[in-house]
Amino acid sequence: ILLPAASRRQVDNLMPLVIPIAKAGGGRVILLRVDRPVYGVVPRPPTKSDWLEQVAADFEAAGISVQTQRRQGYNKAGAIREAVQEFNPQLLILSWSRPTAGNADDQDVTLHDLLLDVPCDLIVWRAGREKPPPRRLLVPSAGGPNAPLALQLGKDLIDAYDGTLTMLSVQPSSADQAAVRAAETALRRSLG
Repeated sequence: ILLPAASRRQVDNLMPLVIPIAKAGGGRVILLRVDRPVYGVVPRPPTKSDWLEQVAADFEAAGISVQTQRRQGYNKAGAIREAVQEFNPQLLILSWSRPTAGNADDQDVTLHDLLLDVPCDLIVWRAGREKPPPRRLLVPSAGGPNAPLALQLGKDLIDAYDGTLTMLSVQPSSADQAAVRAAETALRRSLG
């Protein structure tokens, strides 16, 4: 799992999502920090008190193998794409928050650039206030190729937090019973 991280608070918000998925998949988390280069300033080597190293220790304490990576770049989406090419993760997890006048940074540009051509499976987690672990999940699906992955990730979360998962397939209001049954059958078939 590749997890771009801009702050300790952001990663703390993502941990209830990342830990169960990483444990269920027996995977490794790569924490990626992308900073803009500052002219004339040489980046300092990380220390044990560095927040990224502290987050890595938290993942390790939860039984998750973790690696930290630091990159510099003016284009965060480009740096994330380069990391995807280098590490070939199965999953990229991004944090997103609703833009406001106070947080108008380049996160929206980064997300938009990555969504134009998603480099691997992707989860976008809405950031914001601290949230309880996800216990009620709604997985909308038309029964397409992403349905099995969405269901598996959903199962990992509900198993970890003793939650419930609801699959949703939306049909036009003009659909007759045959079309509804066909959609249900397609959804069941895609889920195995």
